[in-house]
Amino acid sequence: MREKLAELLESVRKFPKSSGVYIMRNDKGRIIYVGKAKVLRRRVSDYFLKEQNQKTNALLTHIDSIDYIITSSEYEALILENNLIKKHKPHYNIDLKDDKTYAMLKITNEDYPKILKTRRKTQDGGKYFGPYPKSEDLDVFLQIVESNFQYRRCKRFRKLQSPCLYYHIGKCPGPCFQDYDAAEYRKQINRIERFLNGDSDDMRKLIEKRMNGFSKEMDFENALIEKRKLDVIDKFQSLQSVGNISEKKDIDYIGAYKKDDLVFIYIMQYRNSNLLGAASYWSRTLAREEDVFFDFLMQYYTSSDEVPDRIEFAGEYDRELLSEYFSKNLKDILVSDARSKKDFRILELARMNARDSYEKYMRKKNLSSRGAEDRSDESDELEETDDFDGIDDFDDVSPDADRFSYSDSPCDAPIRVRERENDGDFLKFLKSFSGIGDKRAKAICESYSSADELLSDDIDSICTKTGLSRKAVEKMVRLMRV
Repeated sequence: MREKLAELLESVRKFPKSSGVYIMRNDKGRIIYVGKAKVLRRRVSDYFLKEQNQKTNALLTHIDSIDYIITSSEYEALILENNLIKKHKPHYNIDLKDDKTYAMLKITNEDYPKILKTRRKTQDGGKYFGPYPKSEDLDVFLQIVESNFQYRRCKRFRKLQSPCLYYHIGKCPGPCFQDYDAAEYRKQINRIERFLNGDSDDMRKLIEKRMNGFSKEMDFENALIEKRKLDVIDKFQSLQSVGNISEKKDIDYIGAYKKDDLVFIYIMQYRNSNLLGAASYWSRTLAREEDVFFDFLMQYYTSSDEVPDRIEFAGEYDRELLSEYFSKNLKDILVSDARSKKDFRILELARMNARDSYEKYMRKKNLSSRGAEDRSDESDELEETDDFDGIDDFDDVSPDADRFSYSDSPCDAPIRVRERENDGDFLKFLKSFSGIGDKRAKAICESYSSADELLSDDIDSICTKTGLSRKAVEKMVRLMRV
């Protein structure tokens, strides 16, 4: 190993003192890392210093050869590095993963859009609002939208001979069965957008009026429901006013937390002075923190539908180089450090959220590992039977419930769900797989869009969202893991 490192260092000493991109390969000739440098010889030589951290030493053990490409400028090196990473997807470069911790509201990109709850953000032209920390609060917020605005609820839009129930109860204008003006429909969607963006004064007055009316009629149960709606609106408004930004511009505040080979990046998105939402991403990488940040910013904003006017983040980074890249490839973006106490406070909040995301990830990983150990202890007993003695714990049991046995898998392996062939529908999957009746299956589907999403949540949260008993949830989850 030492001989190999000495051989590599000797070759690096012959690198030119110019800007460019260096390419690291393993013993199979596969590209495992790509980096840029203002001075190639100096930058790559840094990897071979004696005082190196554990992650850099781990990368060195996999390097068999290092090549380079000279560029005319550091900016050209940045572009080339980005293109090579996209093409080869090196193992040790940053590979962004969306930290799907929080749910969001989405307005779909269609002639007649609809509003739905999602945890997955895709580049399909839709507009996203959030994420929102508590799914229960978001459910109440969505109920406010559903009860006060008319929009379609169908899964897929298609022309019908007769309208659905939502039309008859005044929840949908019925564009599916009649010629409804798309421009008029868009006005309703624009009203919803304004509400989601924090323009909630009129809605508050309407809800307060209903609450006071219920109170006068001594209908305290419904009055409490309306009070809960007001509390949720206030909570979301307080989230949007964090930092009290007076500048009427679109600004992203970015905080990062890196430990060992894990990096978590948290973006607080201010639009027109309000905190519209936040986004959390993570990756495993052995790259330097500076390289991680550059790679992240280029990946994130070149694939994003919304590019802000200003990006704020702390640290010693080449902001001029980033500004040049954005101005030539996207638009003129001011890339700056914290310019005021308010900016600094929000950046610190973003960094705290990034660290919190890391701690949540580690807690979930540790719980998953302990769960796998528990399943290992039970595997001998469970593999002897194909019956599930917990079916009586569910309501409306399906008589066609399938029976499965399972064997344990390594604790570090991702959870896989055994789905029935040709059954992509999560509702049908739940009913046929675990014997849950229609009532309970629908309750689960209201909170979870897939089995992977359900299994990634903790037991207490599943109980709260679905109304199932802890015993029933534990047995259902146990069956769904293989």
